[in-house]
Amino acid sequence: MILIKNCGLKRAQEIALAAATGASFVGLVYHPSSPRHLELPVMAALAATIPPPVKSVVVLVNPSDATLDVILKHFRPDYWQVHGITDAARITAIKEHTGIPVIAGVSVKTSEDILPAHHLATAADSILFDTRHDTLAGGSGEAFDWSLLTGINLPVPWFLAGGLTAENVARAIGITGAKAVDVSSGIEARPGEKSLEKIAAFNKAVLEPRA
Repeated sequence: MILIKNCGLKRAQEIALAAATGASFVGLVYHPSSPRHLELPVMAALAATIPPPVKSVVVLVNPSDATLDVILKHFRPDYWQVHGITDAARITAIKEHTGIPVIAGVSVKTSEDILPAHHLATAADSILFDTRHDTLAGGSGEAFDWSLLTGINLPVPWFLAGGLTAENVARAIGITGAKAVDVSSGIEARPGEKSLEKIAAFNKAVLEPRA
């Protein structure tokens, strides 16, 4: 079965629908410049609505230990997802400091952008391949060349992200062989505003049987 992460959710009904339609992970964004950013009391309240066995993932950009500590005062996520980190030693330090596994984001535009994944995979629990964008850490709604991941071999699981929608996710999985997918903008009516219909359609498109 392909694992699904529905990311950037901001309402309890979105979380309930994501879980009901097959998501294994729910992403909650803590990055003030993002339209999907959540203040910590709101994030903690939403996290409390995530039904087992769905896992909570807090999405951050190059967080300091102080930022991690502030989040942990409100609630303890199942995973950190970190972007903007290229040093495996920092991933290890985050895991040791918090005791929480880490999904490391890798931004991709060319074949050379894949190389850091092999370094980060020595420390991270999972890798997430997203589209490299000049100004955004993720959630751009743009896809990269999926064929760059054909035949990739990492020692940890990995997610495919970047421009996925209900209409193209089956093709993306077919090209890359991804066993896990992540979607944010592809389930939105507009930036930061999720569509319940698109959440259901995306998850169905991932999970429906393929010939």
